[in-house]
Amino acid sequence: MKISPEILEKEVQELTAKFRNDKLWSDVKALAKSKGLDPMKTLLVGFHETEDELEYGVFLTEVGELIEYCRSTAIKSTALKSWKKRRGIKKLSYYYPAVEAGICLQKRDRAATD
Repeated sequence: MKISPEILEKEVQELTAKFRNDKLWSDVKALAKSKGLDPMKTLLVGFHETEDELEYGVFLTEVGELIEYCRSTAIKSTALKSWKKRRGIKKLSYYYPAVEAGICLQKRDRAATD
């Protein structure tokens, strides 16, 4: 079953709002900042947690780069397991369906401000 673009765009908007503004997501915001990303210019286009205390996410930077990360969410651990720039949108979209919606949102926002 294919998820509608509108639902995926809403997911990106909700994830990004939490990442930017929600105190419960301050650790994700701190991670982005520690890697030189500006949270107010970065979208969070994918996110999930596993039962084995790992968190995965994908940032879309202001210059259009996709960065996938993995980190431990175990108590007293914020260990970053990986931080990788990704190019294969199709493959990444398999695991994070909202990636393409995030790219479309970013392009639309840029066009509106130009």
